Amino acid sequence: MPEYYSYDAGKAHAVALSNIVYPGPSGNNYDSGLSDRQLEWLRQDIASVPKNQLIVLASHSPLLEFFYNDTHETDPLEEIYKILEGREVISVAGHTHMSENLREGELMAGWLDDVGEKGLPFTHLTVPAVSGQWYNGRVIEEGYPTSVQRDGTPPGVLTLDIKNTEFRERFTATGDDGSDQMALGLNSPTYRARFDGYKELPGRAPAPENPNAVTQGELGETWLTTNFWMGATGSTVKVSIDGGETTQATRSQSITAGDVPLIGAEYTDPVATLEQLVHGGGVHDRTSHLWRLLLPTNLAVGEHTAKVTATDVHGQEYTETITFEVTG
Repeated sequence: MPEYYSYDAGKAHAVALSNIVYPGPSGNNYDSGLSDRQLEWLRQDIASVPKNQLIVLASHSPLLEFFYNDTHETDPLEEIYKILEGREVISVAGHTHMSENLREGELMAGWLDDVGEKGLPFTHLTVPAVSGQWYNGRVIEEGYPTSVQRDGTPPGVLTLDIKNTEFRERFTATGDDGSDQMALGLNSPTYRARFDGYKELPGRAPAPENPNAVTQGELGETWLTTNFWMGATGSTVKVSIDGGETTQATRSQSITAGDVPLIGAEYTDPVATLEQLVHGGGVHDRTSHLWRLLLPTNLAVGEHTAKVTATDVHGQEYTETITFEVTG
């Protein structure tokens, strides 16, 4: 098989790049980049593709990303974007073992020199790994590890459904039928203290008695969190508590105007992090797809239920519920 190649499937033109360079020009063991020869091949390949075709640009390492926004990119990125200018493109990559769904126009601080103030020219997808966080964590009775990744996404596969020049991304977590698209939890002061106390000691934290419990005194400082694994700019998350009024949750991380990643306990999914703190693996400390809603301060002691509806950028709805307890 050639090192890099392309092919047509219907009205989609798939381009497979080889963008890991050994040794890295920067002095690293490897860097993400294209050789001059491959860049010239890409230029000629794209020039031969009709303008009405969708280009699916596949590579091992992402062109750029949210998590490592100021350290990881594929060089020469400006030239790659110039070759693809004016085309319908989607970029798909892996490498970092997490999920990122970055849309046209988004902008992080580390991207400015390459994309300018207009932001991303097209959608960039970083695909979760089948191995998750390198097979770390607790082995469940089905025989595979939880292996939660550093953005809180479980292991799994991403499928691209393409019709003519339109595409839709679809995530399936390992062991699931594709219906599970989110994790719901409570980010309380007690949880955040646990995170800060054990974030350097994954695998050593004691398991909480009830992670879905919060005291009345903590209600005004506790978020109901939704880690919508393929959530992106244009997605919405709406919450109804105990069958009451529906309220829209807020995305914890903006990706506009040169933002930087928000890192720390307040910006994490407790479901993912508690799994890692107790059972080991890399610790989830930031994500681009977390939504939060502050719990009302007037919730009575006892059991409550929240219904969460997450809608992706294609209008597909997913609904899940969480039962939690308010204690005195």
